[in-house]
Amino acid sequence: MGLADQSGDCRARGQRRGASAGHASLRSGLPCAPRANPSPGLTVGFFLLAAGVVLIGALYFVAKMLFDSRVTELAELKAAIRAKEATLAELRSKTWGLELVNYGDGTRGILLPRGVKLDRTGSVKDGREAIVIKH
Repeated sequence: MGLADQSGDCRARGQRRGASAGHASLRSGLPCAPRANPSPGLTVGFFLLAAGVVLIGALYFVAKMLFDSRVTELAELKAAIRAKEATLAELRSKTWGLELVNYGDGTRGILLPRGVKLDRTGSVKDGREAIVIKH
């Protein structure tokens, strides 16, 4: 089969080609090189798939950033709470757990911790009143 027969064979199958396509098929030695012409639906499908992948990737990135920032913020808050609890424990140890209260009628008082008993009252050398407590 000659080159002329090959190009005639393409026309016999009803495929029309331009001059450059005909020369390309003659140069390649193929009787009729099929032209890659994807359907528009397939192209749109691939575009939508790619757009979906990009959108999901962007949403994942944003969600991960938000989650990481919340985890960091939570760790900072927990560290602040531990520091405040340590300060509270130090203050309680220095004040023996006593609490000062203001009553609604304008009077004030001292609350003793649970388990602590009032032993006696009295005054110190400078004249101030004092209480003695026991555990």
